[in-house]
Amino acid sequence: MKFLITDFESTSSTEAECLTSELNATVDHEALLISPRESIYDNADRFNPDYIISSLSALSKGIIDYLSENKNVKFLCHVTDNFLKHIVQLEKHIIEKEICCPFMFGPKKPLVSKIPFKRINKAANLDLLSSVKNDCYYKYDMAFFLEKGSTYDDVSWCFNEFNKFHLISNKISELSGNDNIPKDILLPEKEIIKLYSNYDTVVFLGIDDYIPESFFNCLMKTKTYYRCEDEEEENQVDDMFRKILGEDIVLNYKKDNKITNFDKVRNTVLQKHLGANRVKTLLSQLPK
Repeated sequence: MKFLITDFESTSSTEAECLTSELNATVDHEALLISPRESIYDNADRFNPDYIISSLSALSKGIIDYLSENKNVKFLCHVTDNFLKHIVQLEKHIIEKEICCPFMFGPKKPLVSKIPFKRINKAANLDLLSSVKNDCYYKYDMAFFLEKGSTYDDVSWCFNEFNKFHLISNKISELSGNDNIPKDILLPEKEIIKLYSNYDTVVFLGIDDYIPESFFNCLMKTKTYYRCEDEEEENQVDDMFRKILGEDIVLNYKKDNKITNFDKVRNTVLQKHLGANRVKTLLSQLPK
């Protein structure tokens, strides 16, 4: 099968690029990644795809028009929190124009979705690590990574307990709750990954119900933990990490029994959370 993918990369995710690479590494499948600004008609006419994969963040009128005119081409849509409000409008187009959309996929099911949804992965994947080398060789003790849900309450304790640290993030253009929190380093994931190993410890703040790509990238580079202020939220995040990484792997920074040797958890990530696992799951969900 052939997959034409419009690039839905964000500052915190490289999923489209890695999805393309992993599909091309499989037998009997071929993928082409194009910019959302490129003509879908020109590329589709040359490539003759069986599927077009796009995202609400990269969707264009041209894609909808092409799919409505070419009923033999199926459509898969990647969905994230930032664009959930557009799902109703997209579903209306899909239904009215009789576009073949077997399912949408993403980190969590949108409440308003009428089209079948597949949660391809309960956590992000290790997408960048193998091709990235460090650009900087300074060494620091501590950094706190501000995830989308992080607040002033999450950050305030850092100033009380530590004299020196960096606040870092890859949330540049995305809508997030930490826009007004000053950051020492604000870079896309493709760049900030080069800095992780310069810290002895990185603590992620604001993780909710999904383990982001940046957490896995950082985990493979240095000691990496998460921290939650709210007790109920902490219990939910603890449970999520246990289910995904194992009962005996404690990464909650507040826990006295948190791990200090990361060999086992890194092995788990390499076995279960590479992009190849995501592609295998995606292909298994396609209609026969």
